[in-house]
Amino acid sequence: RGTPFLVQLFVLYYGGPLIGLRLDALPAGLLGLTVCGSPYFAEIFRSGFGAVTHGQIEAARAVGIPEPSIVRRILLPLALVSALPALVNFSIILTKETVILSIITVPELMYQVQRMSTETFRFLEANFVLALFFWGLVETISRLGRRLEARVTRHIERG
Repeated sequence: RGTPFLVQLFVLYYGGPLIGLRLDALPAGLLGLTVCGSPYFAEIFRSGFGAVTHGQIEAARAVGIPEPSIVRRILLPLALVSALPALVNFSIILTKETVILSIITVPELMYQVQRMSTETFRFLEANFVLALFFWGLVETISRLGRRLEARVTRHIERG
């Protein structure tokens, strides 16, 4: 988590062949996103599980609920309630980070817009449309996240 995504991507894509790791641009980009996002997602899930009070798990054990059922019916749902806003937020951040993959020639949206702009000399219009597309994508992810959050928290009384 201590290094920027672009630096990680350059080390993976350009430094990988020095240690025998030769990847095309797309697999290197996907691996880079995975390497970049994994610690953040792990921390989000760790904090979600940490938010579940031990008393709830002890109460389930006291009434004889088996461990797999405790995990599936108590621990996971409560951890998801706590972690969901951060999961949606980081998913949005990671979605927006995909434009960086164009630097290593991954043919994603930014790469295509740059190519199209150099052919047509219409830089402002192409980038404006790309910005609108990302705004719509982020808005869609946010709304889906809100709907999912409403669904998983519907049992919690609003005060």
